[in-house]
Amino acid sequence: MKKIRKSVFIAFVITMAFAPNTINANTLPVNKNLPPVENSVEASRAKVLLDRLNEIKLKANNKLNVNEKKALREETKSIKKELKQISGGVYISAGTIIIILLLILIFL
Repeated sequence: MKKIRKSVFIAFVITMAFAPNTINANTLPVNKNLPPVENSVEASRAKVLLDRLNEIKLKANNKLNVNEKKALREETKSIKKELKQISGGVYISAGTIIIILLLILIFL
């Protein structure tokens, strides 16, 4: 029984070591506030970025041409990526959560 537990644990560790950490670009909603940021410079930068995202959201997209829409999409993606870097945090994929729950059930 101990060998089985040990081998399952080793398999779990190896799986987690090679599991891709995929984070969607849509995980950070535009209209919600960021968690408290320690540095006031980062907080002011985050506020500026959020204001810019709200401006982009309020624009009338049907009056823009293809190139302008593409530029706005790229700007939105880069702003969201920068906001994620500022806010930090830990993201756990759904597959990881399922595996952890299964291991807890097996060992208990």
